[in-house]
Amino acid sequence: MNYIINYITDRMLEMHRQRKEYMSRAKLSKRYIRKLGKIGSKENHSYYVTLPVEYIRKLGWRDNQKLVVKKRANKLIIEDWAE
Repeated sequence: MNYIINYITDRMLEMHRQRKEYMSRAKLSKRYIRKLGKIGSKENHSYYVTLPVEYIRKLGWRDNQKLVVKKRANKLIIEDWAE
């Protein structure tokens, strides 16, 4: 029984090490730098930006939640939509 548990633990550690070799993590200084993307056809398109998951969790936002986007000076402000 101990042999099976040790084998499983060793196998899980090896899989974790292999994943680390292929999946690098962004440096802390660049973690919050995001790119602007375009989606849709040439004539009818929208822009998008991905937001850090930590911010979404702290704000309590969910998938498909309505948001309000406002432009103030040279910034965009994203707020929760309220009726």
